[in-house]
Amino acid sequence: MRISSTRWNTIIYAIILANIALFVLYMVMSKTDTYISTIDYQNYSSKLNRNIQEKSNYAIKDDLENNLDWTGFIDTIKCPSNITLSWTTASGQIMILTWTEPYYNINSQTLYCSWTTASWNLLLTYNTTFTWFTQAEYMNWTWNLNFDWTNYSVLLNDVYLTNVSFIGTTEFSSIDSNFNSDDYTIKSYSWVYYPNNYIDNDNIARKRITWYIKKRSWFFNIFWNNYKTNEYISENTNNLDNRNVQIWETSTWKLYIDVDNSFNLKVIEFNSWSYRKTKELVKINEWNWYMSYGWQWYISLSWTWIFLTWATSPNVLKFDFKNKNYWIFLEFSWSINTSATILNYVLKWENEYSSWIYLNPINDSYPDYIWYLWSDIILNKTKFLSNIQEVNKAKQ
Repeated sequence: MRISSTRWNTIIYAIILANIALFVLYMVMSKTDTYISTIDYQNYSSKLNRNIQEKSNYAIKDDLENNLDWTGFIDTIKCPSNITLSWTTASGQIMILTWTEPYYNINSQTLYCSWTTASWNLLLTYNTTFTWFTQAEYMNWTWNLNFDWTNYSVLLNDVYLTNVSFIGTTEFSSIDSNFNSDDYTIKSYSWVYYPNNYIDNDNIARKRITWYIKKRSWFFNIFWNNYKTNEYISENTNNLDNRNVQIWETSTWKLYIDVDNSFNLKVIEFNSWSYRKTKELVKINEWNWYMSYGWQWYISLSWTWIFLTWATSPNVLKFDFKNKNYWIFLEFSWSINTSATILNYVLKWENEYSSWIYLNPINDSYPDYIWYLWSDIILNKTKFLSNIQEVNKAKQ
């Protein structure tokens, strides 16, 4: 029995209409997926930018506060090169102390010139303008100095009736009077370092990363080293000193972390070469740890998991920042033992010689602005979404 042409036409039309409907549905669904993907991208992009802005603001604030916490640089005259001690009750015995050095008492915030004998410390006290000396302290007694032009002397009323005498100078030392010159470097002035390896707090924001995380938040990126941040740290001339090292200069770093509440810790090593060449984020290793209360110590590795322990532990994880890139994430995990709503953290490094590390990409070497290059990564299921931005703020 033959099917009429009219029936065939109806079937063909139906097939065509079905195909058209499927095509329209496909286009609608594709546009919907594209729209949703666009919205997701915008949301993640907004979150990345917000995270970077918040962390940048705090890092710059930390840097500013540590360089505006005193009166700036006040020069001091040099300590005497020679001090003579003679004893009245031990006639003929004389001791000459050489190379007297500045000494800063952190507790009393007072600058002295000091020398140590076999039994006691001799301290010389500056006047309020740090242009001459007013007192001598020896054997826990203090006496006013006699001053005649550049000659200083005093007869101490100790059991030996010690006589102290020296010739002063009007030459300045370039040592800041309160050991806190607020110049964004560890040095006192220009290329003059503080004595006794003293380091003030002017560079501390470049050696640590500190911030907070809200409760029940997803893993929050607190650190990411890459070639861009390395170059940024290198461009800061304030990082050029002989007491600290820059992040890529050794392969045996120890990471110290201080967390004040329950947390999850995640460390990821990723391919530095692929990121530099193609900006592709390729994970190589991942380590995790959970702690139900706050803790502080050095990250260590045992097989496939990490934990915190003391600096000399044989398990301390040696971070190879010379050849590798790392992400570090923290999560403020839920804990019934705390009512706190935020988790505070501090992250800092030291190398095998216990030198602190310049790891925070801050450039405060310009006269008027502090520049900051920060990055952020969001873990989105199996994807890593990232962004890097430069932020600046005026110094005054």
